[in-house]
Amino acid sequence: MPTEPTTENLVFDGCSGTIDVEWLDGNRYRILGPEVAIFTEDYSCGDIVEADRNGDNALVVKRCLERGNYRTLEYVLAPGWHEKQTIKQVLDEVQRLGGRWVGIFGGVLVVALPPDADYDPTQDINDAMTGPV
Repeated sequence: MPTEPTTENLVFDGCSGTIDVEWLDGNRYRILGPEVAIFTEDYSCGDIVEADRNGDNALVVKRCLERGNYRTLEYVLAPGWHEKQTIKQVLDEVQRLGGRWVGIFGGVLVVALPPDADYDPTQDINDAMTGPV
């Protein structure tokens, strides 16, 4: 039975990052962090992976067991983007559709949407950034 998401240090071939995951059973985990697409192009949000803990308690990803097929979109936004109520409404819609989002590096927004979500937040994000707070 899946557990509550946790933030783990995931180690991939040649890189690593701190990413939200959901433990499924045994050594199977679902990647929940959309930022995984920044670290490696071999994995994306929603993928179920096989991973084992190393001596540093990090999860070493061995292989992908099932693709999540999430669409990952990346936006470079002006400082203070996360304070805009209009952006919060867009991100609420992403979550309502089963998607995930994360802000990284201060001005990068990464959004991952499940395969059954037809929503493209690009125009709404552009409108939110040019409109009032």
